Amino acid sequence: MHRSGISVGRALRDSFERAAVDRKGLIKIKIQDEEVVEAASRLMTENIESDFNQMADLVETNEPCYFAFRLDRRSNTPEWALVSFVPDGSEVRSKMIYASSRSSMKEQLGASYFVHDLFCSTKDELDYRCFLQSREQEMATKPLTEREVLLKQEARLEKDVSVRSVAIGGVTVDITSSVAAEMDRFAAGEVNWIELCVDVTSGSEDLRVVRSTRVNSEVMQEHVNASEARYYIVRLSHRRPGDNALVTADVFVFFCPDAATVKTKMIYSTFKAAVLKAAAASHIAFAKTLEARSVGEVSEPSIVDELYPNVGVKSVISQSFAKPSRPGKGRAKIEKAEF
Repeated sequence: MHRSGISVGRALRDSFERAAVDRKGLIKIKIQDEEVVEAASRLMTENIESDFNQMADLVETNEPCYFAFRLDRRSNTPEWALVSFVPDGSEVRSKMIYASSRSSMKEQLGASYFVHDLFCSTKDELDYRCFLQSREQEMATKPLTEREVLLKQEARLEKDVSVRSVAIGGVTVDITSSVAAEMDRFAAGEVNWIELCVDVTSGSEDLRVVRSTRVNSEVMQEHVNASEARYYIVRLSHRRPGDNALVTADVFVFFCPDAATVKTKMIYSTFKAAVLKAAAASHIAFAKTLEARSVGEVSEPSIVDELYPNVGVKSVISQSFAKPSRPGKGRAKIEKAEF
């Protein structure tokens, strides 16, 4: 599963490390401003069931979060359960963020401290009896390695990350009729440039057409939105290196500037395969699939270099080591001078 790259904040690290000393038994964890942070905490009491059931009072409607719950009561090396609370009504973007950040968060806090995971989507599941049933079921199953457990749990959470139409690796992207129509027009040669974006404003994560037109390959970089992540489907008309023949090549460009947020990078990286599959359904065969971070990488010379990476090198090598021709035939003769 793709990891979001979101890091654990220093304050949460310190709080987690001092939990045994401070007698914290419950820590609510959220992702805010591209950082994993502590949202609330509760001290341990003598009643572990009551401590656990406090989670239901700390959740917000349709807002995902994690809970770190301390299972032991007195050890200096505490054991924790990680509870992932992801309501069904959460935005798809939030589901993906929490699904892709969980393993990394555990590793940064110390994976060995977490001995059990619980996945919940309703407040009713944030109940100590449900937790005990989950532990009993886990113990009754065949023992798995730590990696197998992580993969199994990630796969379970990933199933909730869906939209509607084209599915790739558990993630579904809605390919609207307008997108499919423009891809068909591209395949038919009516347009040679399609700019696509993932609409994250509505929470539905739909693929949208920003622009579909004909552009001159020589100035194609002028049509790139330098500040926004985009997918570009391009039919590049160019002179082929070597024989200088005028040819065309269909190219897919995933453009994501360095300044894009971590969330944006994750969403576009996740949906890329689904966009390629949709293009294939419209019988678009790409000669090259590229990723670019700057406008200059989406220029005709740059893409041509990617299409023919070795042509120029071979030509230079061939010319550099070409055997020079002699002006005459046979071996050179040396004439002796007569005195």
